[in-house]
Amino acid sequence: MAQTNWTSLGKPANNITLSSPHAVQNADGRLEVLLNGSDGNLWHIGQITPGKNWGTWTSLSKPPNTSFFTIPVASKNADGRIEAFSIGDDANLWHIWQTAPGNGWFNWFSSGKPSSSLGNVEHAPGVEINTNGRLEVFTSGTDGALWHIYQLAPNGTWGTWIPLGKPSQTNVNIPIAGKNADGRVEVFFIGDDGNLWRIWQNAPGNGWVNWSSSGQPPEKTAGPTLPPAVVQNLDGRLEVFLLGADGALWHIWQNAPNGTWSNWASLRKPPTAAIAGPPSVAQNKDGRLELLVNATDGALWHIWQTVTGKSWGGWASLGTPPHTTTNLYPFVLASLGELNITFPYFTVAISFRTSPLNLPLSAFALYLRWITTSWIVLKSKRFVSFGISRRQVETTPVPSNGK
Repeated sequence: MAQTNWTSLGKPANNITLSSPHAVQNADGRLEVLLNGSDGNLWHIGQITPGKNWGTWTSLSKPPNTSFFTIPVASKNADGRIEAFSIGDDANLWHIWQTAPGNGWFNWFSSGKPSSSLGNVEHAPGVEINTNGRLEVFTSGTDGALWHIYQLAPNGTWGTWIPLGKPSQTNVNIPIAGKNADGRVEVFFIGDDGNLWRIWQNAPGNGWVNWSSSGQPPEKTAGPTLPPAVVQNLDGRLEVFLLGADGALWHIWQNAPNGTWSNWASLRKPPTAAIAGPPSVAQNKDGRLELLVNATDGALWHIWQTVTGKSWGGWASLGTPPHTTTNLYPFVLASLGELNITFPYFTVAISFRTSPLNLPLSAFALYLRWITTSWIVLKSKRFVSFGISRRQVETTPVPSNGK
């Protein structure tokens, strides 16, 4: 296994700080990173050549008549155009998309909000693509229910908000969506009771079953505001990861594609530091899963499968970017045989040369959700945001929110 050193992507301007990033792959293989700026705009930067050099920061402005919006999540339409989603302080779902695959952007568009609830402006929405190419977006409403909205046809217009309800024991918190081997979308969240709850489609793109609980690790979960991460193994089995109350990373997986679930198992924790936030996970070129977390020593730590879909190795540190610490949550995206890890200002690419396989790597984007506990929100309409450098704490007057 080889890895690059940390590389800086800069920032839009000296007076603009950036939030946690979201990365997605263009249809031609070039990576694109989207972040909220302290100026209230959505900023993005993309590779000029797949897997190589990067361009400059460009503003996508912000949704009209909004003061703030959640960190964006993005996916690709059936025709390859990237589409980014966020919830504004008006509680509406806002989205913006490319005019053509990898080229240009339309203006912001609103898909409204749930009829009997407000969109949860504390959490970014979840997004998944159905097997027929239709995008589907999920949010937890202020009524505690899970709501969703979807394209009526691939690349097409959007329907109306529909509630999926909630378990009787808990409200829905931060939803994370994945896709089963047979194409059925499945949504996960950690409940107020500490259990991992899930709901899934009856058939690909059609209907939903009732809520089901997978319980929680023996040591309990760290809390509902630290969301799980979900990924599909090479054989199609879903696997879910979350932080336990004991500080260790725990996981649970399907025993067979589309099938029943295992018991909880521990991946332990880094030997010299505590885990500081929820995990991000992606699949390597040879199908082995790789999981990354930030730790209290300011470094990025990772752990990976030693056998595809089976056993795991031990924790290892990827260190820190120069002159700073990784105190914001990482986002990891599989691209061109590498795992690309993005923070505000920095990226690091991890190349795996040990694989006997030469499989094309899918642009499977894992959605690192917005965590309100990562910020200090003051009721005086000011917030203190801790940028990637612990030595540079800036206070910016903005409307109070989860940002």
